[in-house]
Amino acid sequence: MMRAPVLLAVLSLLSVGQGGPHWPDWAKDLAAQLKCGMTLEDLDRLTEQPIEKRGFGEVLIGQGRASLSLQLDPNDRVQTIRLIRRPDGWRLLATRSSPERNLCTGQLTFIIRIIRTVDLEGSEVYLDGLKVEESEMKGDLLRVPAGEHELRFEKKGYEPIVKRLILNPEDRGDQRVDLSEERLQPRGGVP
Repeated sequence: MMRAPVLLAVLSLLSVGQGGPHWPDWAKDLAAQLKCGMTLEDLDRLTEQPIEKRGFGEVLIGQGRASLSLQLDPNDRVQTIRLIRRPDGWRLLATRSSPERNLCTGQLTFIIRIIRTVDLEGSEVYLDGLKVEESEMKGDLLRVPAGEHELRFEKKGYEPIVKRLILNPEDRGDQRVDLSEERLQPRGGVP
């Protein structure tokens, strides 16, 4: 049985959003039943909503105004849950794709959208002092766990740009790090 704090956190992800707590009952009911390690067959038995398996271990349940997105582990067992909200059932106007909750560990992970200028193209990215490999980023999207973090951008010959992040469990939606106003300063302070 899912522990109460994890269940409450998952339900809060479903009940808070842009425009109010108008999530479909099927999404709330299904989220309350999801557990770490469920198989696709388990999911199929729990819901009448369409289940679509996508690349990179993602499963999308439902369609229209809201969908549940589940991430599977390498053994095709449920690991994380997130809600994708589509305010308009016809066109994709906006998505809320974070935070994700790991149903196995309870950890929240946010998607950080990095907006950078052409000057910063090719810069190396460090999260909490560790270099972020290209394979860990999807374009300019980076997954970061809840908590306080330091994000540093380094380019050869220039001073690093450092941003501090505070990602609280109460935060909703993708987060942004906007570097569009930042200007690279040559190392040594000579402009």
